[in-house]
Amino acid sequence: MGRGRRSATRERGPPTIPAVPDLRVGIAIALVLLLPGVLILLAARVRLTVVEWLVIAPACSLGAVYVLAEFLTLAGVPFGPAAFLAMVAVLGVAATLRIRRGGWCRPVLDRHGYTPQPSRAVRRLRRPGVLVALGLLGVAIAVGAATWSVSTRDEAVIAPGSDAVVHGFMIGRVAETESIRPDDIFDFELSGGKDPAGVDYYPLALHSSVAVGHRTTGAPIGALLNGIILFFTAFVFPLGLFALARHLIPDEPLAAGFAALIGSLISIFPYQPIWWGLIPLTMG
Repeated sequence: MGRGRRSATRERGPPTIPAVPDLRVGIAIALVLLLPGVLILLAARVRLTVVEWLVIAPACSLGAVYVLAEFLTLAGVPFGPAAFLAMVAVLGVAATLRIRRGGWCRPVLDRHGYTPQPSRAVRRLRRPGVLVALGLLGVAIAVGAATWSVSTRDEAVIAPGSDAVVHGFMIGRVAETESIRPDDIFDFELSGGKDPAGVDYYPLALHSSVAVGHRTTGAPIGALLNGIILFFTAFVFPLGLFALARHLIPDEPLAAGFAALIGSLISIFPYQPIWWGLIPLTMG
């Protein structure tokens, strides 16, 4: 009898993150956080390295969806999958026209120290260091992915903490109301009728993207929110450190590789902020 009661208690507990990721989360991330940014970069025809492409595309996507949500909210037009897909279509047309007129700027593996035209001897000396640095970057991404995916397995779908729950609630309101107006998203009654602390600085860029991903693919909000957190912290974060260090110290490629690796190894950064929702706030 005692065993049966314990089993029933477990079944009534909060939903947990399964060991096997939900495929819809990956589709939503590719659709919402990669596709718009890739189209923007193609239309802009900027010369970037592969790492810079992978870093800038999610940032452009996050900004494009948020700007769309802001514009539609101000215009009184519903913000949802239809508007998002229309934006993607417009960006696709713009990228296609730019490519047909002037070709596309093919991303390069590395800029070889960002010097205008390095000699063949300089390129030969730097190439091994760049390859080792890229290998360190791969290790950093693997460490970050293992750190986050293993630590969150079988945990609550939305990371514990009042702020994290509020983030999930706000995403649900964005998806339901098709708006990012504060009056539509924030439930002031939950805070006793008072303006909840932080409303003035809550950025809703992440929430807008998650809401569109949820409406488009049907992925659960909690799983999608945690999947995007994993995407940014395990993938975009070390890539960003690599690209930044490569730009600041162009003649020392290993500095970029170690910057990415050390950033992923400092586990005190990921664990504490996710507990109360700082990472979604920072990403926004």
